[in-house]
Amino acid sequence: MASSCKGVFLLVIVLFSYLLPSPSLQQQQQINYRRLPLFRGNGPESFAFDYAGSGPYTGISDGRVMRWNGLAWVEYASQLGMRNRVTCDGSTNPNLEGQCGRPLGLQFNRATGELYIADAYHGLLVSRAEGGVATPVVTTVEGRPLIFTNAVDIDQASGIVYFSDSSAVYTRRDHDAVVSSGDRTGRVMAYNPRTRQVRVLLRGVPFANGVAVSGDGSFLLVCETSTSRVMRYWLRGPRTGTYDLFATIPGYPDNVKRNSRGEFWVGVAGGRVSNPATGTLIGMRLSSNDGRVLQEVGSLQAGGTLSVSEVQEHNGALWIGSVDVPYVGVYRPFGV
Repeated sequence: MASSCKGVFLLVIVLFSYLLPSPSLQQQQQINYRRLPLFRGNGPESFAFDYAGSGPYTGISDGRVMRWNGLAWVEYASQLGMRNRVTCDGSTNPNLEGQCGRPLGLQFNRATGELYIADAYHGLLVSRAEGGVATPVVTTVEGRPLIFTNAVDIDQASGIVYFSDSSAVYTRRDHDAVVSSGDRTGRVMAYNPRTRQVRVLLRGVPFANGVAVSGDGSFLLVCETSTSRVMRYWLRGPRTGTYDLFATIPGYPDNVKRNSRGEFWVGVAGGRVSNPATGTLIGMRLSSNDGRVLQEVGSLQAGGTLSVSEVQEHNGALWIGSVDVPYVGVYRPFGV
């Protein structure tokens, strides 16, 4: 009798579970997403993880680079000089960026532990492994000042630092004008820390933005924001020095980051609505071989965030950056 009652009870449990409504796609997306508030400042544009995989680190609107310690964001580095803590710390005023600094792209040299920072107003900076003061290493190239330094990546085998300068005419405060004016004064450069020499790889790039080195170091991807293209500059091999189309983006490509499998994630601003269930396109994962689209991420998967600057994959999570919000988004999709 007891056995019979137990069997009936289990059957009821199974039937009840079956009849319960399963979470909708949007509810499941919300379950897999969370926000990590900055508390002071906003605009986490880009991310970097250190040689131990800790972080991420991100640059924010008040000129500081912050580190996620698992519980909160703590200060890691900032530039001294004109920067006044009383005026700058916590600032979200674009008019103070020239004084306070505006770190955009970040990347670690894993061999030295140094963090390279593309500061929109102060050029290419570097911070020691322990953080603290970030010092300029490149502020002018060929006699022309860097007024919109944007993204940075490092070939970990050679130590060469690749970075972009979006415009010779407009600063970050006027980034919309880079697109609307058809400006083509962007540059992409390579900096050798050993010789301290800079080489210009590309000139006349329309809104030169994100850069990412391939896993084997044979090419460099460059996001041309105003043309909605991701281009490929060949660093080695028979096509060295040539520049060809890698992918066309249905929106404005911002940053591009390589994942552990060698594929590339492109952050997309102003993307199309590809799927009503997932919302406006904010990120695309591309094949390293031919730029083929492997995966798309929509705004509903990122808590409704629309203005996205970066999507970076790390340990099964997508870290989502934006220059307009006071938080970092973390999304854990199935299959990543």
